[in-house]
Amino acid sequence: MKIKLQTTVKSPLPSNLRDSFLDEVEKGMHPFIDTALDQDLIKKLKTLAKDYKKFKKIIVLGIGGSSLGGIALIRALYTPLKHMEKDATHFFFLDQIDPDLISHLESNIDLKNTHFIVISKSGGTIETVSLYKYFLGKIKNQKLKTEDHFTFVTNQKSGFLLEEAQKQGIKTLSVPENLSGRFSVLSNVGLLPAAIAKLDIEAIQKGAKEAFEDFKKSSSSLALTLAANQYALNKQNKSINVIFPYSYRLNRFADWYIQLMAESLGKKRAVGPTPIRAIGPTDQHSQLQLFMEGPRNKQILFLEVGKTHHEAKIPGEKYTLGDLMLAEKKGTEQALEKASVPSQTLHIPYIDAEAIGELIMTLELQIALLAKMYGVNTYNQPGVEAGKKITKGLLK
Repeated sequence: MKIKLQTTVKSPLPSNLRDSFLDEVEKGMHPFIDTALDQDLIKKLKTLAKDYKKFKKIIVLGIGGSSLGGIALIRALYTPLKHMEKDATHFFFLDQIDPDLISHLESNIDLKNTHFIVISKSGGTIETVSLYKYFLGKIKNQKLKTEDHFTFVTNQKSGFLLEEAQKQGIKTLSVPENLSGRFSVLSNVGLLPAAIAKLDIEAIQKGAKEAFEDFKKSSSSLALTLAANQYALNKQNKSINVIFPYSYRLNRFADWYIQLMAESLGKKRAVGPTPIRAIGPTDQHSQLQLFMEGPRNKQILFLEVGKTHHEAKIPGEKYTLGDLMLAEKKGTEQALEKASVPSQTLHIPYIDAEAIGELIMTLELQIALLAKMYGVNTYNQPGVEAGKKITKGLLK
């Protein structure tokens, strides 16, 4: 394992939890693991990615789990600010339906050079379907071939997208029926954009496998220790869980992790670990005051990077910007410790594809383990459905 857990939190590891969880894995009850370790998937995606070389804009239409994992991967492993490079392939995840944003996006793309990846597990997510219909109209107005400019990622049984794929001749990739969207980053959902971006998806999978092997082999694995510590702190009324990455490359992991925790664990009135994000060092100048002197209902999970990809030397100073970033993280951590605010740190020596695979699998395992500890269903989200039904009724 490249990633290490640094913590002063001491909590007992639950007995038999790992064995019980592994039994469930054998029964197929945690499908994100099998999907993440599917070697055939990697081979297929590497071959498929070649079909997208001619496009300069890749726009992903999806919301929630259909986009957050892919965003996290691209931000972490594609060169930051790639969109500012003239000859680069630009990726944009359209997880909003704001008309002003859509209009501005439309005025800055050439549809001939644009491909839309439409992602919806159900095949009928109203925001995603509406965006597809909008851009389908634009593609047809320009008399372009529909099948050349769209790819669907959806289930293979039913839904609007599946019907539309058959009608329009659109290439369709599968989302396993029993795979929850927020756990789908290491499936076609997140790995198709990653493969098109020429990220090393084999190394991502290797890292995920390493994290799962660590869990299988060790009774004090990183994922289990992290889960046990968070659970113990939550029971001590530290129910506000702050994820605090000190890295631009990792800042969208905070958004992905927030959904992972909130939708997986928020199932009972008595179970409410509430995730929020803070970005270092930016939020030292905004939220940190609250963390330091506000209510003692918070615990912190830092994401720390040992070595950045580039050094930025400062004239007249002995430190680099990377040194400053790391010092600010450690200073914040020590200040919080003195203020009796508990924290843990996932230390990533260097951000590469393997480390990102480790990080994803570790956090997915941690959330799935926490759900077992709380006695809730990890993979459903009944609280989201009520609002969807009301929305559809209002549009009739």
